[in-house]
Amino acid sequence: MRNKLYVLCLLSVLIGYVTESSENARSINSQTTKNVPTKTKSYKVIGIKDGDTFVVLMNGREQVVRLEHIDCPEKKQAFGTKAKQFTSNLCYGKSVHLQSKNKYDRYKRLIAEVILPNGVNVNKALVKNGLAWHYKKH
Repeated sequence: MRNKLYVLCLLSVLIGYVTESSENARSINSQTTKNVPTKTKSYKVIGIKDGDTFVVLMNGREQVVRLEHIDCPEKKQAFGTKAKQFTSNLCYGKSVHLQSKNKYDRYKRLIAEVILPNGVNVNKALVKNGLAWHYKKH
């Protein structure tokens, strides 16, 4: 019980350092960028479900994508809305590159890293800005 309380306290302190999400989305530096592979397909983001899940248009159909290696707070949890807004500011309406091992979770969401046209890795940007933590399961 003490360990859980300690982790929650530490997490809330870390999250407390997060500043306005839209400003952070615009000020992402080269530490979260990655070269976009030359032979990847890009897909348009047509919906944001929460900070680590969104919808792309893939081959004329909607495909839900779950960001690989990270976990964001749920919408009803502290900073859940900020994480969703941050993800929306970064990629809603844009064409993104998906780096996937063609794995799906139990909800049939494609597990992938997401790279913006300017090379920003969305997964790493969320962690860097304190809106997600590393999640080994995906």
